[in-house]
Amino acid sequence: MESILTDRWLRGFVAEPTVDEASISLAREVLRRDARHAGFDEVGAAALATIASELGQNQIRHARFGSLGVRDIERGGIRGIEIVAADRGEGIDDVARLVATEARSKGSLGVGLAAVLELAGEVDFDVRLGEGTCVWARKFVAPVPRARSIAIVGRPIEGERVAGDDAGFVRLADGTLVLALADGLGHGVEAREAAEAAISRALASAERSPDAVLLDVHGALARTRGAVMSIVRLAPGGQLEIAISGNVSVRVASRKQGAERRFAGPSFALGMPGRAPRMHVEHDALGPFEALVAFSDGVSSRLASDASLFSLPPLVAARKLLDDFSDARDDALIALVR
Repeated sequence: MESILTDRWLRGFVAEPTVDEASISLAREVLRRDARHAGFDEVGAAALATIASELGQNQIRHARFGSLGVRDIERGGIRGIEIVAADRGEGIDDVARLVATEARSKGSLGVGLAAVLELAGEVDFDVRLGEGTCVWARKFVAPVPRARSIAIVGRPIEGERVAGDDAGFVRLADGTLVLALADGLGHGVEAREAAEAAISRALASAERSPDAVLLDVHGALARTRGAVMSIVRLAPGGQLEIAISGNVSVRVASRKQGAERRFAGPSFALGMPGRAPRMHVEHDALGPFEALVAFSDGVSSRLASDASLFSLPPLVAARKLLDDFSDARDDALIALVR
C-alpha cells in the first residue's frame, strides 16, 4: 500500500533513491546541470540545488525509502523546474515547527523544509501520518502567474496502519488544478483499496468534467467496497467546478467572516450496485483571498475557519484544522488549496 502512494507521487519524474550523502551530492549536480539548460542564472541554479539538498537531508534524517525526482515544467512560455521528494516514513507530525524559529537549528526537521519554503516559488505537500510524505517544489526562470498551493494531511483511525481515505491532484497543461478526495467505506486495507482505486481512476480521467469523472469511478469500483468522493477543478482564473457523491465535504472559506460557501452532492457511494444517480456540477469562483477546503467525514462538519487559515503556511493550516476538528475514532483527511 505504501509503495502505491510513492509510485503515484513520483509519476512523471526522473527519480533516484536517497540513500546517503553521495546520492544527495549527485542530485545537486543534476539540478545544477538541468537548471543551466533551462536558463536559470547561477543564483537560481544554486537555489534549486539547495532545495534538493535540504529535501534529501530531511529524508535521510527523518524518513525511510526516500527518493528525489526532477522534471522540466513550463507556464505561460516560461521554463522552470519541479523537484519532488517522496518517502515512506511516518509523515511530518509536528508541522508547526516549519514556522517556529527554534526549529531552525542545525539538524532539525524544520530547518530543511523552512529553507525550501523560502527558496522555491511554490511548494505543495502531501503528508500521510504513518505512511509517508511528499513535497513538490517549483521554481521558474522568470516571474509567472502564481498557482495555488495545495496541502493534504491525513491519518488513519486508531489501531489501523493505513487510512481508508485518500486524495490526489494533478496540474493540467493549461494550469488547471484537479483535486480528487475519496473515502472508502469502512476502515483499514480494504477501504483504502477502494479509495486508492477511486483516486487513480479520477486522476487518469482528469481532463473530463467532474460529473463524468465520478461516473468513471463508479464503474471502476464495482469489485470494491465502494467509496464516496469529491472532484474539484480549479482553473487558473479561479473558476471552480465541483462534483460530489456521498458524505465528503467541499467548502470555500474567506477572510471575511460569514462568507463561507458549502457544496454537496447526492447521498450515493460509488461502486455500489445499481445505476448511479445523476451527478451535477456546481460552478463557483475562488477569489484571490479565499481558500478551498475538502475533507472526509472523519472531520467534523462543524469545521470552521479562522484567521490562521490565511496567516499560516497551507500545510500548517491544514494540520491545525485536522487537529481541531477530528479525533482518532475515524480516518480523517483534509486538502487545503490556497
